[in-house]
Amino acid sequence: MRSVPMRILVVMVAFIFMSGCGGDSGSKDESGGETALSGKQSGEVIAVVAGEEITEGLLAERVEEMKKSMGARMNPAEMAQMEGSFRNQAFSNLVNFKLLVNEADGRGVTVTDSELQARTDQIIETYQSEEQFDSRLTELGMDREKFNSRLASQMKIDKLLEMETSSMEAPSGEEVKEYYDSHSAQFEQPEQVKASHILMKLEEDADQETRKQKREKLEAILQDIRNGASFSEQASLYSEGPSKSKGGDLGFFRRADMVAPFSEAAFALEVGEVSDIVETRYGYHIIKVTDRKKAHTVPFAEVEERISGYLENTDRNEAINDYLTGLREKAEIQYYDSTLVLEDQPE
Repeated sequence: MRSVPMRILVVMVAFIFMSGCGGDSGSKDESGGETALSGKQSGEVIAVVAGEEITEGLLAERVEEMKKSMGARMNPAEMAQMEGSFRNQAFSNLVNFKLLVNEADGRGVTVTDSELQARTDQIIETYQSEEQFDSRLTELGMDREKFNSRLASQMKIDKLLEMETSSMEAPSGEEVKEYYDSHSAQFEQPEQVKASHILMKLEEDADQETRKQKREKLEAILQDIRNGASFSEQASLYSEGPSKSKGGDLGFFRRADMVAPFSEAAFALEVGEVSDIVETRYGYHIIKVTDRKKAHTVPFAEVEERISGYLENTDRNEAINDYLTGLREKAEIQYYDSTLVLEDQPE
């Protein structure tokens, strides 16, 4: 029987240099200098995996890459709180990476130059330009040579894991239906409305005169709409929200998707009805509901393929976890830093 949800797989199998995990054995600074992360010396050996050393400098480099890959998603305070987690994750990734690359090399798995170039081209295509791609590499402290080395190793791992999982059977129709029936709450869709709005934006510190002017302007627009003016045309002309270019159209949304005053007003309207002026922390709004969907359960036929894919990925990831557990159990791993935790370490 499948285990749902699946365990987190501590193996980098995706966008290699964006995730801050790697497999090259060197670091930009192995000179013995002190790292900013831990106060340890860069050249200090913190683990030996199958005869290969992992140094504090290499781990510090991976942690910095991981932080940079997070970008603006975390503020400095959150980064600081996650320091230990970043170190453990980066350490686990390094151990796993070395084990998997060693196994791939031992089984003769190779990556051709043409395969490497094709994969590189795919990654570059996700950027606006090759210059932007190179700029991102620079931000992460990489050059093309280092990137190519890291990517080639990752591709070896991908091939190895594909070899290990290629014979797995897809979930049966009965298994897919059983999952649907036993997880019915996942497929319940709450009531939704489709609405458009016209927004007069207000800054939090806006003075009373500004608030008065904004409200009076919106009241005049509302009167024009009541007198027959097109709501979408008025939104295109006067709205100060990002939906202005779409005539104010916000698409379908649930109650929880919007701030409370907006949702309460929108869900109280009938289709085709226009609200009075509604105030939220963003400013003043006029809302028009254009469609409505009742709460319902998504039919099995609409999600069958998605469930099948989910179960197949779950099985694959569990198989890979089991495979990695076997590699760890038979590998010689020596630890020299008791503060580090190898995530999902086999018992």
